[in-house]
Amino acid sequence: MRKNILEIYRLLVELRNEKSIPEKHEKEADRCILYLEEILNNDRVNKINKGIITTIFVILKEYFSSPP
Repeated sequence: MRKNILEIYRLLVELRNEKSIPEKHEKEADRCILYLEEILNNDRVNKINKGIITTIFVILKEYFSSPP
């Protein structure tokens, strides 16, 4: 599970650095990135916030469904 979290974290950071995240989701993406950093810095994952997961899916869905 930690590997999956790391991959999602890397993807969000890459999208943010490329300015590929829609402006309306930038603050949410930053919040998700910080949350995932916190999880990765802890020794064990206790519980993942469902709201954060939902936000990540919304951001990724919009990114992948937007025209190039």
